[in-house]
Amino acid sequence: MQRGGLFQLHGALAALHTFASAGRSSCLTPLAGPAVAKLLASAAICLLAIGCSETPKAPDTGGTNGGDGERISGSERLGWLQNAPSRQVLDSYDYAAYIDNQRVALAKPACAVFSDGVYDCSTPLPSMTTGRHTLELIASSAGLDSERSPQLVVIVGTGVQSATPSDTASQAASGDTASVEPTAPARHCVESSDECYDLELVADNLPRDARAPVALPDERILVVTEADRILSFAAEERIELAVDRPCAPPASSRIAALAVDPDFARSRRLFVAWHCETGAGATQLLIVRYRELNGVLGEGAAVYRQAVRPGTRSLVAVASDRTLFIAAAGRSSWSLLRVDPDGSAARGNLARSPVVLNVPVVTGLSSDPESGLTVLAMDQGPLLVARTTPRVVVTRVAADASVGSPVSVAVASLPWPREPASDVPTVFIGGAAGLRRLRLAASDGRILARGVADLGVPGIAALASAGDAVLLVVANRSVTDTGSTALYRLQVPLMRTPGD
Repeated sequence: MQRGGLFQLHGALAALHTFASAGRSSCLTPLAGPAVAKLLASAAICLLAIGCSETPKAPDTGGTNGGDGERISGSERLGWLQNAPSRQVLDSYDYAAYIDNQRVALAKPACAVFSDGVYDCSTPLPSMTTGRHTLELIASSAGLDSERSPQLVVIVGTGVQSATPSDTASQAASGDTASVEPTAPARHCVESSDECYDLELVADNLPRDARAPVALPDERILVVTEADRILSFAAEERIELAVDRPCAPPASSRIAALAVDPDFARSRRLFVAWHCETGAGATQLLIVRYRELNGVLGEGAAVYRQAVRPGTRSLVAVASDRTLFIAAAGRSSWSLLRVDPDGSAARGNLARSPVVLNVPVVTGLSSDPESGLTVLAMDQGPLLVARTTPRVVVTRVAADASVGSPVSVAVASLPWPREPASDVPTVFIGGAAGLRRLRLAASDGRILARGVADLGVPGIAALASAGDAVLLVVANRSVTDTGSTALYRLQVPLMRTPGD
């Protein structure tokens, strides 16, 4: 049953050889004397509806492909032949890949009959960083793993080059046209003002759904694209982080937001807000805590979950006290929630409930570790600021009656010219009309907005503070009017509004 190559682009089944090694039955091991107790302890394994559990045969990937490896882009499907006594038994199997000896769960494959007792299966290739990797597959049933398949060597494409105009149309659907060509910062000045700022292009030609930018202490920038891809940008390199999708089939996995632990340099913790979407129209929010190392998100642990309104987005931010603020849409309104890193209601919440307050529509959420403030933006509504003193207190910002229709918000503590010894909480509000900035000040128990300025930069899709007076900006229409979605690094100007 000789067949073709291992990988094939855009969903076609990969073609491989058959595998003929015999399986091992967990229920046919000879037992005597004291071993009887072990049999009773494992009786549940042998009473499954499908009969005695049998260790699956190893997936047949066609044998090793040699030490030189096969060059791939990373968007291919992985195919193999799987031996199984019946379709019912086959459907009970789970699969995993060992990438450089690190186990990664695979999505349920699509399988078709190849021959008697042999099925042709394929599933999306797991995420891998750029470079050379070893790949082995296993099948498992009721906790029993098959032997590993022969080791494959793959070389994932090193970087993504700029797409030429002729390439863009054909590659846009795959999301692999993003070009990483950092440019020298360009100086932009605000009309009718002496304020200027530097705007640096980090990456261009991003998918239009690029969202949730976050900055890591090691100067990497993460951006979410498509349903579940996390891209990492550093210097002139773009890679995709490897991450296990937590939503159980048949639900699809979509990333709604990212949040970085303020202690990331030590803890390596990153929080990912997933939406698990089923075909029945139900959506569940799942906050998963990961530990990042060498481009892989591992040790995933679900810390919070709740049902949310389908078609909405959820937001998450890590506060200065390491609690998580979560904004999620319920049936009739949005809720701002505050939980500890383990998902329990945070200390200081009223009635020890995770819910801090309910509001109509949330469009932005951001926390500032320096000031301890968390800012909530609402569509056609005021800004709300949450503080923990030690109870969580939410205050309405006394500014304009509305901040318009923002799509994102970022808060950061920045130097103020008239108060050089202190950092002042500053809020940046982004939307289709551009970027707006205002300074927060406390007076008589109220929070006031001062030093309001419009900074331009139209078509903003997402904002994030990167520290050191730097903003990350995802804009659907670049300031150079190229019409593409781009990621920028904006050096925030000092505020010089007269009268402050």
